[in-house]
Amino acid sequence: MASDTTTGEIGRGIFEDFGAYRTPTTADFTAVLTDGLVAPDANVLLNLYRYTEQARTDLLGALGALGDRLWVPHQVVDEFWRNRESVISEARSTSKNASQEMSGHAGTAVQTLRTWPTEWP
Repeated sequence: MASDTTTGEIGRGIFEDFGAYRTPTTADFTAVLTDGLVAPDANVLLNLYRYTEQARTDLLGALGALGDRLWVPHQVVDEFWRNRESVISEARSTSKNASQEMSGHAGTAVQTLRTWPTEWP
């Protein structure tokens, strides 16, 4: 017979067949984080096109450190290839728009400084 860890008695435990309802322990979380399988969503991979170079390097390093615990499902790869071109295009247009907007702000700042009063009251 199984030992009921909640009472220490021999017999069927309250969690037998209902282990999913048990509150995870620190050891459970540690086991999942150190030994668990990691399957990223397609957006994790697509965001590589949206991130800065440093963020991209960090993410790829983290994924590489997972070793054989990293698993990329076929559906994720399919979604990645299906959406890749639009994400690249979106990233390019966002960069262009940000650059244009910053140029506009720079022009406004220069104009403000040129019209700043030369004498203080």
